[in-house]
Amino acid sequence: MASALSMDKLRTKLCWQGYWLVTPKWCFLQDEATAPRLRPVGEADLDACIEKLGFPVIRLETPNAFYDYEAKYQATTTQYHCPCGLSDEQEQFIRDLAVTACKVVGVKGWGRVDVFIDDLGQYQLIEINTVPGMTDHSLVPMAARQAGMDFDELGGRILETSCG
Repeated sequence: MASALSMDKLRTKLCWQGYWLVTPKWCFLQDEATAPRLRPVGEADLDACIEKLGFPVIRLETPNAFYDYEAKYQATTTQYHCPCGLSDEQEQFIRDLAVTACKVVGVKGWGRVDVFIDDLGQYQLIEINTVPGMTDHSLVPMAARQAGMDFDELGGRILETSCG
């Protein structure tokens, strides 16, 4: 149920707003005719895993306006910083925020929460991915490596947290 809810980005944002969690301004687009002129809303995304897994935060930088398909899968200019360069207090805040965001929509076990920090320093929730990529260049395995965990141990930890 939580995976289905988190796939519905609008309902996830409505749940977060009901708990006073900050998410960027958004609008519901029914068709191209109702679409307002959209502008980029942030320069950096931060990914954090659920606290039980204890993964570090990863900072993404791209010269693109958004961290889109091209930036993620094709560009050679996207940079991944792990450790991310934030203070311990900021990283802990993001971890706690990710855990809260997951609890609000019922996510248990593991997942990836995307957050960005706006120009005013406000942490804003973007989305939850309950089935994030698990290739050798995906963010969850990258965070696990930084935490000293190999891929097999990561798989075991995911199973432990997902089956109980």
